Amino acid sequence: MSNFEKFTQKKYKSATKPLATITKDKSINLNYASMKNIVQDNKYAVLYFDKENSMIGIRFSNKNTPEAYTIRKYRDNHLGIISIVAFLRYYVIEHKKTLVYNLYWNDQDKMAIIDLKEHFEDIPESGGDDEVPF
Repeated sequence: MSNFEKFTQKKYKSATKPLATITKDKSINLNYASMKNIVQDNKYAVLYFDKENSMIGIRFSNKNTPEAYTIRKYRDNHLGIISIVAFLRYYVIEHKKTLVYNLYWNDQDKMAIIDLKEHFEDIPESGGDDEVPF
């Protein structure tokens, strides 16, 4: 018999860890923990960029201002999607594959932060409401 060990854990549970996925289709997907703990009932997001540190800031609000992006909500608010095509083009941010990032809350600036230098590898398209496979 060979020395192979059967791997039985299929998915990384992320129900309690806020994650943001920037897709190759140029959107930010927010998982259940992000929606529940950070976005909550807010409908809009204003985006910021820290060029020096390669970080995206997201300030959530219920005000529809000219610079605000609509958060499309799915699966009973378990998934939020923000289209960021214009943002990525404006700041010349190359994003040719889907990557997952931790979503951090910054109390000082009152916004969520995505550090573009710290990401997980490309993930498959499948997965449950509160799970991220990788």
